[in-house]
Amino acid sequence: MSIILSLSSDALSEFKNQFNQKLTETLAIMEQKETDGAEITVKFTISTDEREVDDKNARYVGATRHATMIRILHKITSTLKIKNEESGGLVGENELFWDRRAGAYAIRQNDQQVGLFDRTDEEESYDDYYGDGDMAPACEVIGADDMDE
Repeated sequence: MSIILSLSSDALSEFKNQFNQKLTETLAIMEQKETDGAEITVKFTISTDEREVDDKNARYVGATRHATMIRILHKITSTLKIKNEESGGLVGENELFWDRRAGAYAIRQNDQQVGLFDRTDEEESYDDYYGDGDMAPACEVIGADDMDE
């Protein structure tokens, strides 16, 4: 009895069963992990070798014949595309200003509005920031030409 070698024949029934199982598992994991993509890869490795085998159709005992033996191995791999990300940002009351010493924009926290002449020991005043001329508010750098008018 011979079996035709094709995907639809029983010759590759183990592969078909394993593929169906891997497909079901992959879809279930995708649903569980709430991912929207996966990839299933199938690899077949086919090898042959030549050898002498017993000839069962021969008229005498011990007869041999030349045969090509085949071996087909398969590997089914599923890869889920799971996105893992973190997010965050700069939150709170952060004032943007031009730091002349650094030559770059910088920020400082400004959680509560303070009057021009209000000062406590824990707070730094405008003069503490700008007294030595090293730092200036962004308005002194951006659009400085417009302020002269």
